Amino acid sequence: MKISIILATYNAEKHLERALASIFCQTYPNYELIVQDGASQDNTLEILKKYMPHGGWRSEKDTGIYEAWNKALERATGDWCLFLGADDCLIGENTLVRCYHHMKRLPKDILFVYGALAKGIAGQVQNLDNVPLVEAYRRFTGNLGIPFPATFVRLDLAKKCKFDDSYKIAGDFDFVYFINKAKDIGRDLDTLTGTMLLFFLAAYIVVSIVICCVYPRRDSLKICAAPLFLVLIAMAVLAANKIPLGFFPAAALVLVFGLGIDYILYMTGKKREGDAGLTRLAVMVSFFTTLLSFGALALSSFVPTHVFGLTVSAGLSGAFIFAMVFFPVTS
Repeated sequence: MKISIILATYNAEKHLERALASIFCQTYPNYELIVQDGASQDNTLEILKKYMPHGGWRSEKDTGIYEAWNKALERATGDWCLFLGADDCLIGENTLVRCYHHMKRLPKDILFVYGALAKGIAGQVQNLDNVPLVEAYRRFTGNLGIPFPATFVRLDLAKKCKFDDSYKIAGDFDFVYFINKAKDIGRDLDTLTGTMLLFFLAAYIVVSIVICCVYPRRDSLKICAAPLFLVLIAMAVLAANKIPLGFFPAAALVLVFGLGIDYILYMTGKKREGDAGLTRLAVMVSFFTTLLSFGALALSSFVPTHVFGLTVSAGLSGAFIFAMVFFPVTS
């Protein structure tokens, strides 16, 4: 896991050496330091040349700290990023190591991590801003009170939601808005997923009753067991990839359910018609065309699309095998 430390400076000779020293003494090896200077007129550039003789910093005019951070973001290559000002510093040499041990276990849907902020003057800690999760969330959604020097953000999100450099303060407003809006969308999708699964269960019960009324007992039991088998296959694949059952997997399961039942009913209906070869060919064509159109989505790098395609591929393959093995058509 690579951490990009982004440092903005402007006429920062008073504090810069302490900030750089606190970064370069870190025992965690996998980090990069990117410094964006706003064309300082004091000894800032000399300090940068001293500590970073091989580059990693640029100096050019900007409108303030938010534009400097945005420029530095373009050069960042890490997984997480940490934004610092020239008067900020890391509290100890093991700061990044301690953060890494917590962050490495986080799932991908965690977009930022907020830690404790030590406040003080001239490098002397006077108080520690370390609040519980509930208070941190209240600050974040209320008065934008989470300080960036104690916040790690996933780099891809930071690049997507850059700072608004037209502001002198609160340049992270768009970032906060995006996170809150994403949370609202996630909550709506969770509700929709629950509703969809209830309808899915109701549909399964209704279809099972109809099948039991139309088909012989032995066939009806096999047909009704098929959806459960397909769901178990898809759920096993999701579990193996550590993917929770959210909206997109649930939607894919509905598609698999419908197509799987369609395969099995078609194979059952053709048992006595004597055209086994043509029946198998029809099911195979349907399977492969559907797999190519929907299953190929598993190759996408966009996570929801990938999850949808993966679920369809697993469930549909199970449906095809189940139909061919347990409902063979003989000439």
